[in-house]
Amino acid sequence: MNTLITERKSDLASNASAEPAKTRFRISERAAIITAFSVFAILLGLSVFGSIAVKSANDRQAAASFESRKLEVTKSLNERLATYTQVLRGGLGLFAASTAVDRGEWKAYVEALELNKRYPGIQGVGYAELIQPADMPAYVDSVRADGFPDFTVRPEGARELYSSITFLEPFDARNRQAFGYDMYSQVTRRTAMDRARDTGDVAISGKVTLVQEITTDVQAGFLIYLPFYGEGLSPTSISDRQALIKGFVYSPFRMGDLMSGVLGESLRDVDLRIYDGAVVGPDALMYALTPGKVAVDASYSTKIPFEFGGHSWTLHVSSQPNFAVEHSIADPAVVLIACLIISVLVFGILMAFAMTRRRAEKIAK
Repeated sequence: MNTLITERKSDLASNASAEPAKTRFRISERAAIITAFSVFAILLGLSVFGSIAVKSANDRQAAASFESRKLEVTKSLNERLATYTQVLRGGLGLFAASTAVDRGEWKAYVEALELNKRYPGIQGVGYAELIQPADMPAYVDSVRADGFPDFTVRPEGARELYSSITFLEPFDARNRQAFGYDMYSQVTRRTAMDRARDTGDVAISGKVTLVQEITTDVQAGFLIYLPFYGEGLSPTSISDRQALIKGFVYSPFRMGDLMSGVLGESLRDVDLRIYDGAVVGPDALMYALTPGKVAVDASYSTKIPFEFGGHSWTLHVSSQPNFAVEHSIADPAVVLIACLIISVLVFGILMAFAMTRRRAEKIAK
């Protein structure tokens, strides 16, 4: 009897010690599963946050790159026009150093510049002389005596004051068409010439079609003028400048050729359009980097007022469709997918640990 009682007590003690152990196994398994799901949720949140952070960084990078493109366009254009102005000042220097510049001297000066090599985009360098009506016959005779027997000043007609393109180099097929043209007869050119005369400084004309344009590859153009008052003269008042003006050293520009030299291949991720004046429209369009309709849904777009030589342009810069991709740090979708894969792998490992504990419990039983 005592033996039975002792065995019964031993069984009860054994069962009592087994119950807490079983409970501990279950608690440990539940904690492992909860930990796995908790870590998975945290990793999912970090994955989403990481992709959003990458997208935000991409946006900042693209915006900074677009701002850099804007500065690059305006700086390059301003520097190129300033360089061409120095070429014209060199022409004024030639007149200042000579009592009478002849056609040979002007040709030698322009050839020494090596325009095609050093100054891409410039159509030529010329000198336009102002002529009173009474002096016109003598002027025409002098040019004809230089070897141009059929020379005339164009367009014909009576005017209070004439101008004539006397020198223009290189004297190629395009520039020959401008030889003898009276730029002062056309209002857009005359406005710039009067501004150069009155200020004594460089002046840019509005949008024109150059006389040099032939039947193919017609481009919008403009001209830059510097006034010449006479050998060694630098009048300081407007009235003196108007009285002493003799002519203009000038350069014609075809807009497409100019911008090809200014931009080269460096701005293919943006579209650039240049409009004459402050009004943006088809009639004012002078240049388009990518022909066709401007994209209205560009991610980045801005209008930049640009002024040089007393005349204003409007530069419209917009991003190409692939701009943001080309200037991104990483692809947010790729980052998200990679993080999700890592999250699933970590979750799988933690759940494998939890299942291992369950199998260990079964083995222990």
